[in-house]
Amino acid sequence: MSSTMTQVVEVTSLTPKRSVAFTREDADAITEAAEDTCGASASSAGDETAGEDTMASVAVCDSDESSPRKPKSCLKAESKFTPPARQVWPSGLNKAKDSAKIASAPTGKMAAEVQLPLIGIIGLGDMGSMVAKKFCIAGYRVLGSDLPSRYEALCAEYSNYRNMTIMKDSTSVARSADIQVYAVDTNAIEEVTRTSGQATRVGACVLGLCNVKDPEIKAFDRWLPKDVSIVPVHTMHGPNVDSHGQTMVMIPHRCTREVADTVRKVFHETFGYVVQEMSVEDHDRITADTQVLTHVGLLAMGNAWCKMGTSPWERTSKVGGLEHIKVMTCLRSFALKAHAYSGVAMLNPRSRQQVKIYSDSVAELFKLMVSENEQEFTKRIMEARDALFSDRGAGTLLPPELLDEFSLSEGDRSPSQPHLPSSHLDILAAVDAWHRSGVNPFGNLVCETPVFRLRLGIAEYLFCRPELLQESIHAAVYNHACRVQDFEFVLSVKEWATIIAHGDVDAYAKHFGDCKEFFKKQVAKASTKSARLISWLAMERERPQAEA
Repeated sequence: MSSTMTQVVEVTSLTPKRSVAFTREDADAITEAAEDTCGASASSAGDETAGEDTMASVAVCDSDESSPRKPKSCLKAESKFTPPARQVWPSGLNKAKDSAKIASAPTGKMAAEVQLPLIGIIGLGDMGSMVAKKFCIAGYRVLGSDLPSRYEALCAEYSNYRNMTIMKDSTSVARSADIQVYAVDTNAIEEVTRTSGQATRVGACVLGLCNVKDPEIKAFDRWLPKDVSIVPVHTMHGPNVDSHGQTMVMIPHRCTREVADTVRKVFHETFGYVVQEMSVEDHDRITADTQVLTHVGLLAMGNAWCKMGTSPWERTSKVGGLEHIKVMTCLRSFALKAHAYSGVAMLNPRSRQQVKIYSDSVAELFKLMVSENEQEFTKRIMEARDALFSDRGAGTLLPPELLDEFSLSEGDRSPSQPHLPSSHLDILAAVDAWHRSGVNPFGNLVCETPVFRLRLGIAEYLFCRPELLQESIHAAVYNHACRVQDFEFVLSVKEWATIIAHGDVDAYAKHFGDCKEFFKKQVAKASTKSARLISWLAMERERPQAEA
């Protein structure tokens, strides 16, 4: 081959024999060929050959076979990232005025009227499906892929989404989409990116949904070409929560400001997210401080009830007040899958330290309870209160009128019906752990999940009401009726902490599965009611911003 670059254009199957190589000058040609085929594929979704898609791929080669994606004649041989000339989008969307059209387009506006970027979703599990369907409803054309064994089922599931095309593998999505979302488990991100990363189209923008960002970004840096943008995001809610008003964290790891701003607009307009921008270090630190401790506390509560064989909503002491919210959020946790929690607990470098601090707080407080050392117990709780809640007044996160609004019991408890005091050991220990580890939970609301906001709201409500807090302290130290359940809770926290410390994914899944089976009749009901509560709180959070 001569030193003059030779272009070879051919139509191939979507699974290349080697990594494809494109120059920036060819990006528009690639887009046109891919979009023509995608449109034909989408329109023939009902045909027998609907899954046998092909797309045009352009291979550009020169004499340097060791660098197929970056020929010497067209790209500088330097390691520093140089933003692609086309930015993220197909022709027509690289200008500010066209990006503004996306923001102003009403839901359902199709690409025929406003040229929208082609979205690719790699991983169509619970979260991936939620993201894909939201984009489809908003009028974007979407390519999606999952495990080959799920191909036929996914084609059937998305048959009513005319602008959704199911591809047979992740490489097919990576080669074609403008915005590519990796919606896979943190445990799988390395392997999936290694498989499809080198096929990523020139100028694409790659996002990831992992709840731990350090391993995700390392995988992206290792396997994605230098000529693509990397903007990891974390949608801070589960797949069954209305996304409007919820938080999405965005990490502009490797991109221009224009690309980051466009990603922000696309997700804000499509999902209604409140977008928070931060570094990967801050994200992983805050999620360890908030999500992991919240999960351990809730899962340990469920595990304790499971071992005792009791249903908390059937006990008179667990019918009203704060117990409404505690029980609902606990049962809601078991509506998801174990991997939704195990990844952030075991792969976040800070998580094990935070779990140990919480476990130690639970054990130490319980020892003071058993010895009935009220003075030392009270001193420790009040020190945490003064450090974290001294300026909170009566609290603002959890309105009092909500406490009796969302009950799991068959009948509503009247306000005059007496209740048995609770030690609230799970909440007292959480606040004690925040104080001992120097965490400001209110500062961490910038990276909140709905469940963390509820959990912090419960703590604020308890610690900002002196009579209720004193009742809780007295019950913890002297009320032996609480002692059996508190003992089971202490053991459960220790079990979860040991599993996380050893990184035992199988034991985590088994513990989680046992509790999920025990609560299976109430999980759906709790999820429905807590979803209503979460939506209400999201609207309340937006109200001050709208009034301002």
